[in-house]
Amino acid sequence: MNLHALDTVGLALVLGVAGYMLARRLSLPPILFYLAAGMAAGPLGLDIVDAHGLGGGLLVLVEFAVAIILFEGGLLLSTRGFWSAPRAIGRLLSLTILLTAAGGWLLGLTLLGLPSDVALLFGVIVVVTGPSVIKPLLKSLNLPARLRALLHWESIWGDVIGMVLTAMALKAASVSTLHEAGAVGAVLLTSILAGAALGAAVGLLLSRIVLPFVESLRDEVLPGVTAFAAAIGAFVLADNLVEASGPITVAVAGFFLSHQKPRTLADIRHFKDQLSVVFIGSLFVLLSATVDPEPLADMWPGMLLTAVLLGVVVRPLAVFAALSGSEVPRRERAYLALVSPRGIISLAAAAYAGMVMTGREAETGIMLDAIFFVVLLSGASATLLGRPLARALGVTAPAETSGIILVGLNPFARALGRALSRHVPVVFFDPRLDRCRLVREEGGSVFCTDLLDEDIYEEAFSEGYGRLLCLSTNDVLNRLVEPVAVRHLGHAGVWRAVAEPPERPAAGREAEEAGIFPRGVYAAWAAEGLAAGVVRVEECEWTPERADATPLFRVTHGGKGVAPLHDAAGAAGTCICLVRLADGDQSSPSPGGSPRSLKI
Repeated sequence: MNLHALDTVGLALVLGVAGYMLARRLSLPPILFYLAAGMAAGPLGLDIVDAHGLGGGLLVLVEFAVAIILFEGGLLLSTRGFWSAPRAIGRLLSLTILLTAAGGWLLGLTLLGLPSDVALLFGVIVVVTGPSVIKPLLKSLNLPARLRALLHWESIWGDVIGMVLTAMALKAASVSTLHEAGAVGAVLLTSILAGAALGAAVGLLLSRIVLPFVESLRDEVLPGVTAFAAAIGAFVLADNLVEASGPITVAVAGFFLSHQKPRTLADIRHFKDQLSVVFIGSLFVLLSATVDPEPLADMWPGMLLTAVLLGVVVRPLAVFAALSGSEVPRRERAYLALVSPRGIISLAAAAYAGMVMTGREAETGIMLDAIFFVVLLSGASATLLGRPLARALGVTAPAETSGIILVGLNPFARALGRALSRHVPVVFFDPRLDRCRLVREEGGSVFCTDLLDEDIYEEAFSEGYGRLLCLSTNDVLNRLVEPVAVRHLGHAGVWRAVAEPPERPAAGREAEEAGIFPRGVYAAWAAEGLAAGVVRVEECEWTPERADATPLFRVTHGGKGVAPLHDAAGAAGTCICLVRLADGDQSSPSPGGSPRSLKI
């Protein structure tokens, strides 16, 4: 690589990481910061990033980035999320995509003046949504589980479908006879079948053979590096064996690997987070810097109108037509229709098409600039209006109404879970099969899993469980689980109860670590008290005058939400309380005390 190319890639890397840092600081999706950095460094601004100077190197970077993004997407998908709305997801990934592609094709013909084959290419590229925008949006909103699953699945599998359709549209651009058109259809079917089969084989090979061997080497870095090297290799191999099968292969491999849940899955996901920031940010900057609006300034109005019509006419019509008569309420359909950001895959596909369609630079240049407008406007609207629109449509709810994950299956956790489940969804996490079976027999919901498996927190979050309470009777376990959960649910949504008081004199008691509950409530002692029959968890009208009860949660939003109480002084009205029964006493607890000495 020459010095100029090295400067370009290095600067793009710095700008991409800086944009990501700024986005995290402002709690916004980073797409706008990537685009702004690319525009400022490209022909629109200082003109210090020359992406065209990379030549064929940019094409290689685009293909690698596509492989990494789709593999990452497959790792994040869960079958649990799919079964929350299988019919609607199927329609969204079929009818909505076809209708959006048709609308994009018509706009390309009429407003952009593109020839039919390039207009078709434009249409299939704009069906691709952006997981880099959708994922941060989902983390910042308390959306219904069904709507969350629809947005999540479309953002990932829509990318896969869009990339395959783009490859087919590129091939169709050279079709001149009906026989050749039939051959394109055969290639599409072969690509889907071959990609799915090869992806499953790669996922199986990784989870059953490669990763167990890597794990035996006891190097925490190797699982992530190995998995993504396998993803890149599978992408290249698949495309060489069967045209356009690479995107399906890596997405299925990631999905299959996630489903198999190897012990190193958390390490792989941690590595992919870092790698995605580097690749997505850098490539967004590079691709944004390829846009040179000056030669096409007279076409800006048409491009802008195309981007607006795609967002406010074509997409809404496609969503409402596809989901008509489905179980998805109108308000959720409206949110789906209006929040559809295009992202890095759209820009990458357009740039790729421009590089391989030699001799048609003018037409592909129009298409690339138009897609840049689509990405910019759709990303900006989703970033800036995603939250206000959710509130305006009534598809979001206060955090106090979201589901709660309870870690631990002791008597206290089970009793508290039963009380909480009258107001919000509750699910238990526990690794022991016998305990999980007991919860299911009682009619409860439980994930029987390794508590440090990050995959399960992502799955629970996608199903609407946005809060977690560590309620194990082991303080060490609670402290281990807490940071894992925080990575997926955020600090505000993760709480930890104190299992037992510290072994220290009473005079130092004020310095002890405060848990989520009022001081004096310890999970281990409460569990013992429940087992001994001297306390119980019940809903009560609490007042400060009550000496026999300590409020744990306040019931809010007309009984449809709960909020934990750090201090009993903040309690009022209906609460979920820990109540001492008549045969107990009110003496303060001391280390090693009995359940009957539980302070409430």
